Amino acid sequence: WTERYPFHDSTMRAKIIPAISGVFCNDAFSRDMIMHRLPEIHKDHIIVKGTPVLDELHLDLVPKYRREGRERLGINVNEFVMLYLGDCDGDYSFDKEIDGQINTKTFLETLGAVIELARRAPDRAFTLVIRPHPRDVRVNSLWVDSADEKLPSNLRLIDGGMAVLNIHKAVCAADVVLSIASTENHLVALRGIPAVFLGFNDGHDTKLGGRVLEYIYGSQALSDIDRSPMLHIIKTKVELTHYLERLCNSPRVLHIAQQQGSTTTSILD
Repeated sequence: WTERYPFHDSTMRAKIIPAISGVFCNDAFSRDMIMHRLPEIHKDHIIVKGTPVLDELHLDLVPKYRREGRERLGINVNEFVMLYLGDCDGDYSFDKEIDGQINTKTFLETLGAVIELARRAPDRAFTLVIRPHPRDVRVNSLWVDSADEKLPSNLRLIDGGMAVLNIHKAVCAADVVLSIASTENHLVALRGIPAVFLGFNDGHDTKLGGRVLEYIYGSQALSDIDRSPMLHIIKTKVELTHYLERLCNSPRVLHIAQQQGSTTTSILD
């Protein structure tokens, strides 16, 4: 973030903020997050207009992408699928309290929770799809780190990286998306797919996702996330197992958001 998002650097902040006349954002939640991170920008200069990203979600194609994504990954219709979206350790190097191996440690905590889930339901089939971050310099590290884990026979790990399938089909193939702080968490919720922010901290000498989420969102926005029916903040491995267990035993209802026309046109107007 030091190079790509320099707003926490006071010198860079002093140069950049005065040049910003206004900010377009998706919704009220995004506005509140901007106000938390950039309090120098007045609320009246933050304009809620949506984002062109939403125009590319292809919401009408979610069922098609789900079918094609599962076919590409060799997953049948009855398997409960969890997608882990990897992160980049180096993105958080500006904060010395955040663990330098946050991605690996978060993944292993997640894998432990998923293994326990599979053991509790031996008659169910579970799949954990692993999609490393495109900028992760240790792109194969999650596979290496998981090699020592003994998997139950009803659980398998599958590569869902960029070389295998695109992000649209990867997320639509899943029953739930898991990440530390990926923007995709917000986007998959619009596709009717629940998402988990992995805010692990307990039991670690250094901070993991909980510290990251507090830095990015602030307490008010985190409270808003917790109230969302499609977004969840999970703080421990045990809590993650319990959440996934409830989810896989609940009927799957796909509440896909309605496309609201072209955001790009609205912004230009």
